[in-house]
Amino acid sequence: MNGTVFSFTTSGFVDTDDAQTMRPNENVGGDALAQWLSGVLKEAGFKVTETWLEDHGSVFTVTNDGRTYLCACSIEEDGSDPREGHVALELKQGFLDRLRGRNIFDATDALAAAIHKALDHSPAITGLERA
Repeated sequence: MNGTVFSFTTSGFVDTDDAQTMRPNENVGGDALAQWLSGVLKEAGFKVTETWLEDHGSVFTVTNDGRTYLCACSIEEDGSDPREGHVALELKQGFLDRLRGRNIFDATDALAAAIHKALDHSPAITGLERA
């Protein structure tokens, strides 16, 4: 993966009833988390698209310094509390970039740092880890 994954536990970020009925996988939420995180990133100056639902959670695209990222937010909806959550960030690469080893994600990426800061400062999140 050309990116990073943040894992944590949360009792917050409960999806709306509409999002719960529209999600493709009833056991995976994340729309409330994606809405919150995309808003935080917009306020920080990143160009963020609207979120959309996937079977693995809620997803949006972020552009920064000419680079495009896919950000996927998921929270397991298995009835437990707190619930396990994840934010996966992947840098999109073109075919030639992959062949030539260009446009590589690195540990000092500004967007990853902004996401880490947002998650770390949220009172609804505990046990934050980055892989």
